[in-house]
Parts: sequence; C-alpha cells; structure tokens
Amino acid sequence: MFMRKAVHTAILVLLLPAVAPTLWAATQEASFTQQDRERLIRLEVRIEEGFKSIDKRIEDGAISTNKRIDDTNKRIDDGVASINKRIDDANQQMGLTHNSIFVVIALIVGLYALIYKQKSEIVNVVRKIKKIEEREEKIERALKELALRDPNAAEANKRAGLL
Repeated sequence: MFMRKAVHTAILVLLLPAVAPTLWAATQEASFTQQDRERLIRLEVRIEEGFKSIDKRIEDGAISTNKRIDDTNKRIDDGVASINKRIDDANQQMGLTHNSIFVVIALIVGLYALIYKQKSEIVNVVRKIKKIEEREEKIERALKELALRDPNAAEANKRAGLL
C-alpha cells in the first residue's frame, strides 16, 4: 500500500512539469476553452490508465515475489526436514553403537570373571593335589620304615608294588 502511494507520488512529480504550463496558463486566463477541457480530460484518463497499469504491475510483482518466497520457504523446510532426518539416523546409529559397546564390555567382564573363577578353582585343586602328594610321600616313607622293621609289612608292600 505504501509502495503504491510512493509510485503515484513519483508519477505526479514526473508529470507535473508536463502539465504545469497548462495549469499556469489556466491561472492566467480565467476561462478554459472547450479544447483545453477536452485536453485535460484526455490527460486525466491517460494518467488514470497509467496508474491502473502501474498498480497491475505492482500487484503482479507482489504475487510473483510471494510465490518465490513461498518456494524458497518450502525448499528451506525440505532441507531442514532432511537434516533432521539425518540427525535422527545418526543418533539412532550412535545409540546402537553405544549399546553394542556395553554388550561387548559386559561379555568381556563376564569372561574375565569366569576365567578368574576357573583359575581360582584350578589353583585350589593344585594345592589339594600337592597336599595329597605330600601325604602320599609321607605314607610311603612310613610304610617303608615299617617294612624295614616288620617282614610281613615288607611282603605286603611288595605285593602292592610300593617296594
């Protein structure tokens, strides 16, 4: 609306020098001739047609500009939607990776606990075996000493394969 008024004002300023001599002459003469009146009417009609033409061009330009702005907004919205989708996909992928890392860490900790438990059990079994071997050696020494003193014990040790 402001643009139309500015354009109308500019046209009047531009046309004023063309109309001014006629207006000045009209102030000098008290009466207009029929020819002057017809000329003023034609001039007024031409100015009105010019205004209508300018208004139409301004309206067409505004419609065109609005369409371009709408198209640009749509492209921006599509771009934002595309970027948001890519961000969501990246977040989902990061979540999957994060969860996978936790699963791998849990498996490693579980395997370590299992291996540590087995190692502890093996160490306990080795200790028991050593104790049993030590006891066996003591028993064998005791039987050998007994066999040296008692011939029946010596005979029993030979049959058992201890001597």
